[in-house]
Amino acid sequence: MTLSVSSMALVYSTIQYLYRMGRWNPDSEFGHHLQMYFALAILTSFGLAVAGMIRDRQLWLGIIALVISFLGLLSLAAG
Repeated sequence: MTLSVSSMALVYSTIQYLYRMGRWNPDSEFGHHLQMYFALAILTSFGLAVAGMIRDRQLWLGIIALVISFLGLLSLAAG
């Protein structure tokens, strides 16, 4: 859960800062690197959530982590 939330917060705060400064270009080299970082973090979080659901006894924590990482996947797909 921490990986999903922190990566989403880091990426969106960086984009908002650059957008306010007038320097955000999603087609730039930095924009592509930022999207790749976000995709890797969300996919890792998704894998950890599934592994946690299989391994842990408290299923509700795994379900919450899975939902949060799924929301990250949806925001990544939406752009």
